[in-house]
Amino acid sequence: MANILKKFIKGDLTIWIIFGLFFVFSSVEMFSITHDDAIRHIMFLIAGFLIMIGAHIIPYKWLRAVSFVILFMSWILLIYSKFDGMTINSTDRWIKIFGIQFQPSEFAKLGLIIVAADFIDRAKKSKLYSDNYYWILIGISAITCGLILIDNFSTAFLLAAIIFFMLILGGFYKKTLLTALFLITLLGSIVLLSIAFPKVADILPDRFTTWSSRVDNFADNSFDVGENLENLQEVSGKIAIARGGTFGVFPGNGEARKVMYGYYNDFIYASIIEETGLFGGILIIILFLALLFRAGIIANKCKSTFPAIVVLGLASMITTQALINMLVVVGAIPVTGQPLPFVSRGGTSIFITCIYLGMMQSVARYSSQANENEDFVEYKLNEENVESLDTNNHEENEFQIFD
Repeated sequence: MANILKKFIKGDLTIWIIFGLFFVFSSVEMFSITHDDAIRHIMFLIAGFLIMIGAHIIPYKWLRAVSFVILFMSWILLIYSKFDGMTINSTDRWIKIFGIQFQPSEFAKLGLIIVAADFIDRAKKSKLYSDNYYWILIGISAITCGLILIDNFSTAFLLAAIIFFMLILGGFYKKTLLTALFLITLLGSIVLLSIAFPKVADILPDRFTTWSSRVDNFADNSFDVGENLENLQEVSGKIAIARGGTFGVFPGNGEARKVMYGYYNDFIYASIIEETGLFGGILIIILFLALLFRAGIIANKCKSTFPAIVVLGLASMITTQALINMLVVVGAIPVTGQPLPFVSRGGTSIFITCIYLGMMQSVARYSSQANENEDFVEYKLNEENVESLDTNNHEENEFQIFD
């Protein structure tokens, strides 16, 4: 069995271990807070692990062509969701195909990150068309984030931030900062206009009202759940964190799940801190930071731009999403609806995040093999040069002796 695992499962060992720890931690916590959905959640994690293994076998070089297909199909599905999507939590961001329910935005995130890495790599290799590749990528990103923005501001903003981060890593410092400043100014102007002129808000998507109310609730910062229980999650989360203390009340003894409807999804981090305390909360943070650290090591070993940017982009998406989720739970930022990767309940999120890890492992696997092959070729060339030099020296010595 061990030989089979060594033969088929390769890549970065630390990342496999991190996933295993998330698997155990998430399973225990889900059993603790909801027995009904725990088995289903574990099955999703097992399926995600198999997806991760399959993704890490595929050479990362194949991702270039596949990413454009994924991105284009996600556009179609995002548009379709606006007209005939499933409405969950007052948003039409879900669709159901062959009995499978998922969010097209998850596939859009995956496709755009790889497409961005491809264009950044092309721009680095071709100085003549570098500007063209940059603006094409900005246009593609604007379309993708715009389609997501209609029903999911936080995901659109997060994805745009990751793309800008990747562009900065690619060397587009000034252009990226100026473009980001322009977009932030534009978005800020729209918000201010909607506040100053209420009629402007009527032509904006309905989610603008939701975003505005969430910001108002965050600014209020009170422990009043409101007449319609609109602040129930935030207030319950704060109480759960306060109750957890340093070491928590132990799994199974949490009270948050009895009143908080997002205890297994967006606010599961509050349940974790309640039952495992500050210790468990910090452990989760360390695991995500370790994942980002290993991604940096893998990227540093890559000898070309594309795989390095892919790894850093995917790892940044996972860790930033986790950071946003935890900041929401502790009350540092307004509610966004971002799940905690690997831990929150939800098949789409688990599967896509496991694909992220599988692709990172593919880069770790095949880039290390390429480096080993290059080192072997370099070693053989050096060895042949040494032998050639030894032969020449030997002939010169023989000639001198003969003379």
